[in-house]
Amino acid sequence: SAFANQIALHFEQCKKKVGFFNLEMQKNAVYERFLASGSRVSLSGIRGRRSVSVWEEESLSIANQKMRNVKNLIFYTGTFTASKVRRIVERDKLDVVIIDYLQLLKSDGHYNNRASEVGEISHAIKAIAMDFNIPIFPLVQLNRAVEMRDDKEPTLSDIRESGDIEQDASQVIFLWTIPNPADKDDTSSKGCRVAKNRNGQLGSVRFKFHGEVMKFEVVTKDGTPPAKSPKESKSYAFVEPLPEDQMELPFA
Repeated sequence: SAFANQIALHFEQCKKKVGFFNLEMQKNAVYERFLASGSRVSLSGIRGRRSVSVWEEESLSIANQKMRNVKNLIFYTGTFTASKVRRIVERDKLDVVIIDYLQLLKSDGHYNNRASEVGEISHAIKAIAMDFNIPIFPLVQLNRAVEMRDDKEPTLSDIRESGDIEQDASQVIFLWTIPNPADKDDTSSKGCRVAKNRNGQLGSVRFKFHGEVMKFEVVTKDGTPPAKSPKESKSYAFVEPLPEDQMELPFA
């Protein structure tokens, strides 16, 4: 989910109208994650579990100012079927869709088994992407068997509940935790691999995940950040904490 947040912010900065369908969290939880990622203030500070510094207060203030300029990021929370997603895409003229996550979508019919149901949902989402000529990023769950492997790296056969998801996808990108032999509790090192790319190359990259601020950072193999230009180093400060009834996020 945190990775999908950064994808959404990237497309919004590129002036694309992004529809973010979050099917598993309440809007205040979605708000807190975007707030942490954008302001670089930890979730514990946002939730009032610790005091915040002067720098953090200033960062949150700047983030709120930037949020007022956001026009192209719309959040949809609740229960959805693929047909409802289709109607929203057409109505709101979305350029990009992110679904968190695919297996939580409800089917429009009744099926004898779960694999058939998820397969039909996958086909329907693929059809939306094709009909409207837009990218759709559906997050999916993996089988628990991947956790039993020493390297934790997923394969295409690990996609949970339906092989149709892999068949329908034009690209499949895996994200996983790279084990740290020196510290079993360290989950900050993440691998990211393009495992399928119908129209392009495969490849991989490593991230460092800053969990408290829900932020991914590209690093080299030894875990150090690569050199960045000033433009690439731009931070997506986003929103400041407000009472839930005053949240500025554009929820639909």
